[in-house]
Amino acid sequence: MKLWDLATGEMLATFTGDGAIASCAVAADGVTVVGGDWLGRVYFLRLHGLRG
Repeated sequence: MKLWDLATGEMLATFTGDGAIASCAVAADGVTVVGGDWLGRVYFLRLHGLRG
């Protein structure tokens, strides 16, 4: 899963899990991202410290 700055087109971060990420959502706080893979695993990510 890659995080992009849509205004500049710059890639800000890349996240990997044990399997291919099939879906993701950004929480209303703008900092929490939840992703899931095809094997049913769920990943919780925090986007603190990223510029953009």
